[in-house]
Amino acid sequence: MLNTSPSDRVLPAGDRMANTSRSIILSERRPDYQKQYALVRGLDGSLAIAPPNRFVLTLPPELTSEIFLYCLPNSDFIHPDPFTAPLLLCHVCRPWRHIALDTPGLWASLHLNLAWFCSPDEEEEEVEEEAEELLDLLAFFRDWISNARNMPLSVHVEDDHSSPPKHEVEPLLSMIGRRSAQWHKIMLRVSPAYFCLVFPSESLIFPSLHHLAVRNAPLFETPWMLDIPWQRLTVFRSENIGVSECIHVLRNGPSLLSCTFHLCQENYQVPFTSLPPLDLQALEITDTTTQLLILTLLQHLTLPALQCLALKFDGPRHTHRDFSRLVSFASRSAFALKHLTLCLLPVPEALLIQSLHTFPSVIDLRLQLRQPADDLVHHFQYDVDLLPHLKSLHIVQNFPHPTAHDAAGLLRMLAARWEPPHPESRRKAQLRSFRLADHAMPKFISVLCSDAKFCVLQEQGMELDFGAVLNWSWTDWYIRYKSSGSNW
Repeated sequence: MLNTSPSDRVLPAGDRMANTSRSIILSERRPDYQKQYALVRGLDGSLAIAPPNRFVLTLPPELTSEIFLYCLPNSDFIHPDPFTAPLLLCHVCRPWRHIALDTPGLWASLHLNLAWFCSPDEEEEEVEEEAEELLDLLAFFRDWISNARNMPLSVHVEDDHSSPPKHEVEPLLSMIGRRSAQWHKIMLRVSPAYFCLVFPSESLIFPSLHHLAVRNAPLFETPWMLDIPWQRLTVFRSENIGVSECIHVLRNGPSLLSCTFHLCQENYQVPFTSLPPLDLQALEITDTTTQLLILTLLQHLTLPALQCLALKFDGPRHTHRDFSRLVSFASRSAFALKHLTLCLLPVPEALLIQSLHTFPSVIDLRLQLRQPADDLVHHFQYDVDLLPHLKSLHIVQNFPHPTAHDAAGLLRMLAARWEPPHPESRRKAQLRSFRLADHAMPKFISVLCSDAKFCVLQEQGMELDFGAVLNWSWTDWYIRYKSSGSNW
């Protein structure tokens, strides 16, 4: 268990640890528990300040423990942070500390970054020399997991380019692997050197596993592949996977609701074997090759329940003119798609517009373009059949171009899309949110903001955002989809 004595040492604080690597120094002495007060009304009707522990500490420990569970951050994987639950609950008073440490549900989730175990730089060494005692991170995280006891575990382990030597974290990662029977959500964004320490090498069962995300996982070369409960998995992600392996996952995972595939090069032709209709609700595919593997995968799929689709082409800039497989996929699935992300689609503008026409139910569109957006804006103004239900449009122009955006044309499109739809019109919704990000924005923004139409749209309630180019990582897209309120 975590140390039940009041001693506290240097404790990294979640994102603070990831962003600044600066530690929070806590005293080794008896902690000064927070003096929190509440207003109470006396018998004479007057108000007075009284410590809440006069009443709170009279609650049964079982009820207090249940309340503590509602204090956890709304996240699948909890960052260890002394300013949020569960660690914050341990520093209010001694009874709360004991109750928190005896509540396994508080410790059943953990986000672990192996970079936290790296040797500090010179500035951090000066801070640590002033500290009374440094926290033994290895012991701390092992105690955290031990406190979960037999609860289903949700663990996110990640590393970056400054990860520690393998032997320094091997005991902790091996402990996580030995508890594979408790895995509920496991996310391993680590290099193969660490991956083999976490995932058991022997054949085991995973009775609680529902969410699996791995990087560079050689699915067909590992003895545990046959033991994964594909029938129960609801979420699967892999950042390096072939089309044939994707088909294997989807064929054996009928309960999957969300999948993220980062496709890699394949040296052989994948045979065409269509899968039966699947209940997948969210699908993200990234392709860094020139083989259009995204379309190769989509031609195998029929997804009538799909709500969220992201297609990302990060390969060399080759223009393709045959996207019939994408159109066929949309027609065959006949879904009511709501959220669509298309990044660097390698097609001319005419084919891009044709592709968008195949998703008429989309209400939220995110586009990352290789070409200027002015002609596309023109289509959104005058083509009433183009995404008639669209409510949110986000465009990113990643590559500089010599000509500035047409501010007047953009405002005309926004004004036309902002108008409430007429009952007899084919357009069914107002565009309520628009974002544009580009490398060359300052001059364009100054012209845009000086136009009276811009101010009118803002005053009427349209959300307008113009700024720098954003990084659309697959994690950001996943979090965005979860925050939309979808049932996972």
